[in-house]
Amino acid sequence: KKLLKGSLLLLFLLFSKLSLCKENITINVSDASYRPFNIAIPAFEENKQPMRKILYELTEFTGAFRVVKEKAYSGTPFPSKTKSSLKPWNSMGIEIILQLKILSKSDKKIRFDIKAVDIISGKDFIHKEYTVSDTWAFREVLKTTLSRIEYYFTKNKGVFSNKIVLAGIKQKPKKGHSYPKQIFICDANGDNLKQITTGNAIHLSP
Repeated sequence: KKLLKGSLLLLFLLFSKLSLCKENITINVSDASYRPFNIAIPAFEENKQPMRKILYELTEFTGAFRVVKEKAYSGTPFPSKTKSSLKPWNSMGIEIILQLKILSKSDKKIRFDIKAVDIISGKDFIHKEYTVSDTWAFREVLKTTLSRIEYYFTKNKGVFSNKIVLAGIKQKPKKGHSYPKQIFICDANGDNLKQITTGNAIHLSP
């Protein structure tokens, strides 16, 4: 929670400093021609960890995908490469299936399989097995996977392929004492926040 609050503070300070950049940064979120891809994420075993919630949150954060509610396709057989098996999914407007299966689990390791299916072509364009030690490592795998899916459909690098560099204050200001701004780098969603400058010098912008 402390890391999240710090990340949000730093992101706020970043946007307050955009006027100092040499180039204007324009993000158009109202382009009528843009439409997120409909993605289905079937239920999977969680090993008593919020893995599915993390997957949903990261998927929606990209802005490239709209997660279809599971009740819309509940009971629909997982598609093979035949047109007849793909038709029910096509009729629901689903374009991608992101399937995760827990293969084995212990107190220290979780082994799982990720498969991404293009419903239009029936192609399994991602199918890979991973072993992680905690949910943080799981997040990193998911961010890489989501970026690969976004690139497959758009030929653009996914949002998690980029980093944010910003100027901000990590410590909470105290009465009568101020801290110098430092330069930080983090993932697009605020994960992996890292301070890259130190000292009392003035750091006005990245």
